Amino acid sequence: QRFEWPVDGWFRGFRVELSDGQGRPVPSHVMHHMIMVNFSRRQLLYSAAERLMGTGTETDDVSVPKTIGVPMKSGMRLGMYIAWHNDTGQDLEGVQLKLVLLWTPKNQNPPPVNALPIYMDVNLTVGGTNTFDVPPGKSSKGYEFTLPTGGRLLGVGGHMHDYGTRVQLEDAENGKVLTEVV
Repeated sequence: QRFEWPVDGWFRGFRVELSDGQGRPVPSHVMHHMIMVNFSRRQLLYSAAERLMGTGTETDDVSVPKTIGVPMKSGMRLGMYIAWHNDTGQDLEGVQLKLVLLWTPKNQNPPPVNALPIYMDVNLTVGGTNTFDVPPGKSSKGYEFTLPTGGRLLGVGGHMHDYGTRVQLEDAENGKVLTEVV
């Protein structure tokens, strides 16, 4: 689904609701993941469109205080894609996703501090597949990068498939774990 961001201001959160064709709630785990892409800005680490936000079966509603936000301009070209996983054992007819986007208007005083999303993937191949087979037994996979700018990490989330135990960000120079999602 493609659409344009409608206002100048700051994006600061979202919530997702699923319902069937009769308006009844659908379990959130039926949506494996949803990614929102900003085609009007590129990612910090990869030469691809910015991943503005993402949500998965493990994600609750997301919001940050009005004092920070992702700067957005009216007309930015956005898109979203969804991976469904119906494991309910029954057909689901007319499933709809309602996405509520939280934003702060341009006239907020004082204006929020600009924050940009950063996406990292241990197996990303721009234009290709990022899947890989995990061998039997204990294993790990990493991706090393150098940030092209300085900044502060304000929040972190992660997405893993079955049998994964954690995602961590560590300083490759000294091995210090900066953050970890279990």
